[in-house]
Amino acid sequence: MDDEWQQILSQQNILNNHRVNSAEWPLKNDYQLVSIIDSICEQKKCHSRDLRFEDCKYSIESNEFPVSSDFLCRRFYILEHFNSLISKLLPLLNFRLVTEDWSLSHMLASMRQLIFYDVKTEVLQETLNDTQYPSRDRPVVHINRQPLHLADSSQGSVREPLFIQAFRQIYPLDPNQLKHNDRAFEVKLEREGATDIGGPY
Repeated sequence: MDDEWQQILSQQNILNNHRVNSAEWPLKNDYQLVSIIDSICEQKKCHSRDLRFEDCKYSIESNEFPVSSDFLCRRFYILEHFNSLISKLLPLLNFRLVTEDWSLSHMLASMRQLIFYDVKTEVLQETLNDTQYPSRDRPVVHINRQPLHLADSSQGSVREPLFIQAFRQIYPLDPNQLKHNDRAFEVKLEREGATDIGGPY
């Protein structure tokens, strides 16, 4: 706990002592810095909150920002602190109001390029998990990809386009049946002896 408080106080000290004008550091530089941090997190398979400036110092400085290394270090921790606060705020916002310019969600949307990718996806994944349907059985959609001119019309039936075939089977379903953690439904390809796990899905 002491270490955590030390980190918070350290970040607050950076915020209080770090002042910059737009000519010295335009907003687009912050966007670029966020993009670099996202790339490094993806490469290292780590969360942005676990990243330290030393872990990405070379990548950041190789972009030749016209500022000192100390300045970049401070900017890095400002962005990290900002995202730490945003991650606690995101679950509380009503994004249905994102088009209303008075709302917090609208203000946050205007700053979305300053939010780390893993902070966004973490909230999205939590939402998906909370709305996941408890059943493990996915609906099975049967698709006939046989060419139209080869379709069996001996009984007066004609093969429909793939979209219509899928629509007729999915539309009547309870929406909760499609709420799974990975894929919403399975596709069985008729007369092909296969269950599709990619492709058309």
